[in-house]
Amino acid sequence: KSAWWTGKINFEGEGFFNVEKGSDFTVKSANGTTTVLGTSFNIKSRWEDYVVYCKTGLVRVSNARGSVLLKPNELAVSMINTAPAKSIVKDEERFTGWMDSKFSFTASPMRLVLKELELQYGVQFKVTDKSIGKMSYSGYFDNVNDVDTVLNIIGQSMRLRFVKTGKQIYSVSQ
Repeated sequence: KSAWWTGKINFEGEGFFNVEKGSDFTVKSANGTTTVLGTSFNIKSRWEDYVVYCKTGLVRVSNARGSVLLKPNELAVSMINTAPAKSIVKDEERFTGWMDSKFSFTASPMRLVLKELELQYGVQFKVTDKSIGKMSYSGYFDNVNDVDTVLNIIGQSMRLRFVKTGKQIYSVSQ
């Protein structure tokens, strides 16, 4: 959906913004602030992550620890208590694919992968061993609407068992 905002908004979650050239626009999240002038960009502000991808124009990403200026195809990432770090993006879809039900994880902590799956599929996970949350996961899902298919893929690659224990509840074990 399209919406018109001017000035400044408070935002948590993930969203893609297309700001009309010549308009000042600021997005403020608990983990950082993004200021733009005529650009399109994606923000993901969830849990301890703050990730901003600049598609067009210029974007300034800042928090209490520092700031960076992004040009097209650049990315800023910051975690709680870290300054934003800038890098070049070779695969835009990794950051904007969520709009087309495409999800990409690269060396992501399993606890954050499970949180993302809970959010996207309306399920809940009960993890039996805290070490599972610290496991690192990399994977890509393209238009998979069935959570059981996703869990089967993750389970096979990570040697995890997902057992449905309720209507939308899964236990996770090794």
